[in-house]
Amino acid sequence: MNNITVKLASKQPCPFDCGSSDAYSEYINVDGTKKGKCFSCGKHVTLSNNVGMGNFWPDPNANKYYTPWVFDNYFRYADKLLAWFYNDIYININTIYEYRLAMVDSKIYLPCYLDDRFLGYQIKNLDPAKPKYITCCNEPLIYYTKQYTDHCDILIITEDWFSAIACSSACVAGLAIAGSNFSRNSAVYKFINKIKPYKIYIWLDDDIAGHTGAVKIQKLLENTYDVKIIRSKDEPKHLTKQEIKDRL
Repeated sequence: MNNITVKLASKQPCPFDCGSSDAYSEYINVDGTKKGKCFSCGKHVTLSNNVGMGNFWPDPNANKYYTPWVFDNYFRYADKLLAWFYNDIYININTIYEYRLAMVDSKIYLPCYLDDRFLGYQIKNLDPAKPKYITCCNEPLIYYTKQYTDHCDILIITEDWFSAIACSSACVAGLAIAGSNFSRNSAVYKFINKIKPYKIYIWLDDDIAGHTGAVKIQKLLENTYDVKIIRSKDEPKHLTKQEIKDRL
């Protein structure tokens, strides 16, 4: 995997004085640059050019960190992963198998496939002392819940992959922005124009960054699609199938 990003501090106050209290995050790229970005105002800054990846990867060669064995043996870890979801995220054992989710030690592997093609993966760290997310990919990740990129009737844009999967369990296609910057040049925007949904719901986090991001996405899509923002203190991943349907 050539494109690797380690997410460090997240949901911090914006240092560029845009007024957001929780939209700023810091990252380390595989080239060793440490960067900060506010997802509310869009401003970003390079903090350092020589930060090593060794503190975050067991092996400096990140390719060795991904092994097909993890995903080929994901059944082995399904019970442990299901226990982590229990009473918190409405994802059942069949969903774990379908999306090839895996849990090793304190890390959840989230592989990304599109049209049966493996694009890369994210790692979600459950250890609060470690970076929350690590993203590994050779091209932009499109976390879309339908197996093939044909037309869909209704699409829900969510904050993360678990919420997108929860929407799919309610029989609605889910697409996770997964921390990506949504713009006319972004892979996610181009993908939406490829599948051309009849109606789009934007369901992001109920915080300043989520509200700002939802309005931004709506403005980019509303001239082409029927777009609605869902305001809810609950994310789809914390709701039952019926509760998700009731909010549409």
